[in-house]
Amino acid sequence: MYNTGELTDWSKREGEGCAIANGAETASLLTRDDTQHKIYTLEPDKRQRILDAAMTEFEKGYRRASTDAICKQAGIAKGLLFFYFGTKKELFFFLMRRAAAGVVRAYTDVSLESRDYLENLWNISLKAVQLSLSGNADIRFLMGAYFSAKQEFADELLGMESPLDGLMRQMMARADRSLFREDIDVDKALQVIYWSVQGYSAELGRRGHSAADYETTYEEIEREFAAYLAFLRGMFYK
Repeated sequence: MYNTGELTDWSKREGEGCAIANGAETASLLTRDDTQHKIYTLEPDKRQRILDAAMTEFEKGYRRASTDAICKQAGIAKGLLFFYFGTKKELFFFLMRRAAAGVVRAYTDVSLESRDYLENLWNISLKAVQLSLSGNADIRFLMGAYFSAKQEFADELLGMESPLDGLMRQMMARADRSLFREDIDVDKALQVIYWSVQGYSAELGRRGHSAADYETTYEEIEREFAAYLAFLRGMFYK
């Protein structure tokens, strides 16, 4: 679910590349299917050098990241980078889409055999910690990139989904409703739980801007999240 807005005129060329207009054009940056992206026509080793260099450079933040530095690290001419991506913004959002897809793939082995919605939320949280501690490049990049994108492209990100939103909806749809108290509206209870998790995630986002900011507090966060889930279980379950 993305905020499409209205397509505005292309802005003038400034800085590195021509900025993409807001609205529908920006929405396409968030939702675009990259399976046929022309970067995949490039020789694999050179392509990986470019993407690795770009991810590393954008760890500095969108504004501070330099396409000159990316090209130098990847060993390519600047014209080649813009041939494949057009603008710095296009490259940044390509990396965000690519990392988000990688995170979703990384969660495919999370066991969701249980239909206990709160238990599945706990399993997902453990997977998130495992991925962060393992140095998963995609999740570490997304944590910093999302914070940077909120600063630079706040309006465009208003309707942006988390890579896990689809999984969360799947969990809600198959939740065992018999676990919930009979005197409550289960749909509303599921939504309140979902909003609570989103709110907690937002609070964590204010505590740090990268995976490194949380490395010394993972156990504390786990205990804190477990306590909130226990509170929600006591509130809504039988």
